[in-house]
Amino acid sequence: MILNVWKPLYNKGKIMSYSLVDTDEIKILKGKTAYKVIWVCDEINCKTKNKKHSISACHLIKPKMSYEKQICRPCQCTGDGNGRYGDNRKWEELYDEKKYLKLKKNMSERLIGENNPSKRDSVKIKKNQTIIDEEYIQKITTEKSFDLLEIIDLNGKNTKFLVKCKLGHTLEKTYVNFTKKNKKFICEKCFYGSISLNLDDEELSKIEKYKKQVRALTAKNYKTYKNTINPKNLKISKTEYHLDHKYSIYEGFKNNVDYRIISAKENLEVIPMKENLSKQHKCSISLEELIESTKYLSKN
Repeated sequence: MILNVWKPLYNKGKIMSYSLVDTDEIKILKGKTAYKVIWVCDEINCKTKNKKHSISACHLIKPKMSYEKQICRPCQCTGDGNGRYGDNRKWEELYDEKKYLKLKKNMSERLIGENNPSKRDSVKIKKNQTIIDEEYIQKITTEKSFDLLEIIDLNGKNTKFLVKCKLGHTLEKTYVNFTKKNKKFICEKCFYGSISLNLDDEELSKIEKYKKQVRALTAKNYKTYKNTINPKNLKISKTEYHLDHKYSIYEGFKNNVDYRIISAKENLEVIPMKENLSKQHKCSISLEELIESTKYLSKN
């Protein structure tokens, strides 16, 4: 439905403003194709029924955008407005083998490497996006007080590089993990040292594996026993409540506690975010209490 029509007002060949006119003026479009038409979709089941649209009057000559009835683009592309509506045939059924293979190849290659517009530096500059090159990697490592030793693989956000921290620890990093916000310890060895876990490269690999096992089983147990762990159905998020291990993962690794015990429902609780952050790696129960409450696991 057309709501109103605006006539352009010119000055030296340029449109300076618009003047409201009667909607009947565009019933005859000749000489009025530059008029602006404000309208809403007439489709009964339109999801944005009251959304106002603006087009030039010249578009009213289109079949789906006539003077009598206006249909928005989403409605044109769904249901009966779509020329392929109800046609579920695959490419193999629509085209011969030669054309099908050509289409398949074109679609698979159109976004690979330089063919992907979003990966081109010229496009990134237009969008004011970061260009991840050797100079930029050097900049971010210096800003975080790390020495850049080597760029292993320069591949956008998946770039891998070797750095050295203030204490001389050598670490392999990816761009995504290195640039995470609100990350207190970027050097894992420094972090583990702060909680009395001085690890070499082999032990560092072991604790990372241990953490993955604990977190995977923790997620599974929380889903299974949610009513027991979180009876009040508190919202778990970064800023509200956290799912906490009463006996911490780090203490579990230090004392060779089976990851199944650390992940058990008896060791899980939901606490406020501030409480969890202040707790850090400390434990709210003793190892003896945890072992006693999870005796059933040792029988399996």
